Amino acid sequence: MRAVSKGSRNMARLPASLLGRIFFLAVALPMLFACAPEQETRPDVGSYVWPLPPEQPRIRYVKSLFGEADYWKTGSLDIIAGDRPSDDLLKPYGVATDRSGRVYVADTLKHAVFIFDEALKQVTVIGKKEQALRVPSSVAVDAMQNIYVADTGHDAVLVFSSTDRLITSFGKEVLDNPSGMVIDDAKGRIYVVSSRTHRVEVFSLSGKHLFGFGGRGPGPGMFNYPMGIAMDNMGNLYVVDSANFRVQVFNGEGVFIREFGRLGAEPGTFSRPKGVATDFMGNVYVTDAAFNNFQIFDPMGRLLLFIGASGTTGPGEFSLPAGICIDRQFSRIYVADQLNRRVQVFEILK
Repeated sequence: MRAVSKGSRNMARLPASLLGRIFFLAVALPMLFACAPEQETRPDVGSYVWPLPPEQPRIRYVKSLFGEADYWKTGSLDIIAGDRPSDDLLKPYGVATDRSGRVYVADTLKHAVFIFDEALKQVTVIGKKEQALRVPSSVAVDAMQNIYVADTGHDAVLVFSSTDRLITSFGKEVLDNPSGMVIDDAKGRIYVVSSRTHRVEVFSLSGKHLFGFGGRGPGPGMFNYPMGIAMDNMGNLYVVDSANFRVQVFNGEGVFIREFGRLGAEPGTFSRPKGVATDFMGNVYVTDAAFNNFQIFDPMGRLLLFIGASGTTGPGEFSLPAGICIDRQFSRIYVADQLNRRVQVFEILK
């Protein structure tokens, strides 16, 4: 993916903090939060923000989540003794939040789900008992705090209580490589992407199969290895159609509405799209594992901003980003940064 300029410098070679300024739609970006209240003071420009001043910053880097050590206190006995935390992220893939702001991370190599609780300053790990999870790829949480985990090793969805009790599992008869999920609490439904059957399967929260839609192909409503899925405030579904290099939009009954995106190497196109999320304004966020960034589109698919570059340690530097989640209550963006073994946290500035 190359910057829009007269030169041919590859975006991956540029500092992540510069990327938002290289390509910034001066006309479109003010629409990003057109209905948000104005602030009397500007955000701290000394922090990592996108785009860079003099443009109005819209996104700010907050921190990264790594695991148990995130909440260790400096000088604790564990640190003094030199003990290494036993539960750190190894290859995070899916990410979700609940209504209390807890963050849930599906780790494919740890065969578990990490729960980060900022209020209690602790990390809990579920799914390890009796090797319940094999390759957890996606996670979602319902209003009752039940935790749904799509597992590509089981080709099923496993449901856990918050105390790590396996409640039930479902979907094995229709799912093949489930790679993304989203819950509609209002309708009591869960939508699961079945990547190898090129479909989205719909279940009740109790696990009853209701219907599905899709099939392999390039046309509207068809898929070629779909990956992530998200839902907006109107109940519309956004599905990453990975090998068709696009995002397709459906209503809650699976009726096709529109699509956007194409294969390319410039901003606004896709190469290896993975995860998708929507914010409170209906803007759509899509991660791309080839570009090592996430791009922000308006509801109609027009590019507003992109954030990220290849890297290993810096804010906004990614190595194979996958799942993305937006906590609309707290205006936080969570991105699973697979090979950097972390989840990067950003804030939507109002």
